Amino acid sequence: MLSRGQARFPLLLTIFLLAGLALSQTEPLPPSLTWTSQSTDATFDGSVYTSQNTLAVANVPAGTISVLIAGCPSDWVCVADPATFEHAGADASYPVSTLIIAPQDSTGAISATASNGAGANSGEWVVNLVPQPPAELPPEQPPEEPPQEQPPATEPQPPLPAQPGAPEIFADASSCGELSQSTRLTGDVYATGLVLDWHPCFTLVSLRHTAVLDCQGHSIIGAGIGTGIVTQDNERSGWELRNCNVRGFDYGLDLTANNLTIRNADVSNSKVWSAAGGSSPSQY
Repeated sequence: MLSRGQARFPLLLTIFLLAGLALSQTEPLPPSLTWTSQSTDATFDGSVYTSQNTLAVANVPAGTISVLIAGCPSDWVCVADPATFEHAGADASYPVSTLIIAPQDSTGAISATASNGAGANSGEWVVNLVPQPPAELPPEQPPEEPPQEQPPATEPQPPLPAQPGAPEIFADASSCGELSQSTRLTGDVYATGLVLDWHPCFTLVSLRHTAVLDCQGHSIIGAGIGTGIVTQDNERSGWELRNCNVRGFDYGLDLTANNLTIRNADVSNSKVWSAAGGSSPSQY
């Protein structure tokens, strides 16, 4: 048979255990604001440094959470994004970025902390700036040449035979230039470097004797600007222009000679300026 004191002991023990259990169930866990990463490096995108992190919030009542920046030099601009946000009360994680405007070769560190205004504070998140290599510029590309107009796919007219009494000694030409003697073209000539409508491909200078430019059926081709052939004033004698196809200029021919003969020439996609008393455009 139990004594009265022995009978009370189990009852008191049960009361203490129940009281302890009740206390353990009602006491809340401490609030927690924790950065996922304690230290990160900022990357430079050509204008600003940026760094990403995540703030884990646990056992923190609903309210505003603020992110504070420390250690920002006076010549930098340091911003947390977001600087404040509303916490609904349930445990959650929030992405946070730091934006730093500083010279590209800057070094140093700033720190970010978070608090909820009721005493819950995070540890420090340290953001490190390291020098960034200068961006490599792409290799400079040569300027694109204007498209070259190709001659039409028609059979060229056969060259005319040399006229009686015409010079028999010719210089060869394969590019634009100034001509002061009888010359024949060895192939098509492309005038792609002219920049003004009065810039010529070929200039036939004034001579005291007769000379011939024989294109031999080849073409003088422009890029939509400049002049194909310019003639200077020839009062005593003159030039003969023979077997030429001129196309793709602002002015195909600029005829200012007083004594010029044109034989078997074709001018297309170009205007013709004629102020010559002796030249005959009808002979094209």
